[in-house]
Amino acid sequence: MRDIFAAIFVAAISLFMTGYSAHMIVGGSVSPSTEKFIIAAAVLVVAALLAYMGLDLRKRKRGD
Repeated sequence: MRDIFAAIFVAAISLFMTGYSAHMIVGGSVSPSTEKFIIAAAVLVVAALLAYMGLDLRKRKRGD
């Protein structure tokens, strides 16, 4: 059970850092609406990758 909480915590921090990194890279050089779109796209891509990794980890632990 502790593993689940640790994974959720790490995933939340990873998503925050992804959004912040995208903001630091493109912030000020594009319009605010474009910046929000780029941040959302980056966070969605990372969230999808984290979800896939989580499902794969669960599958491997169950031995399927």
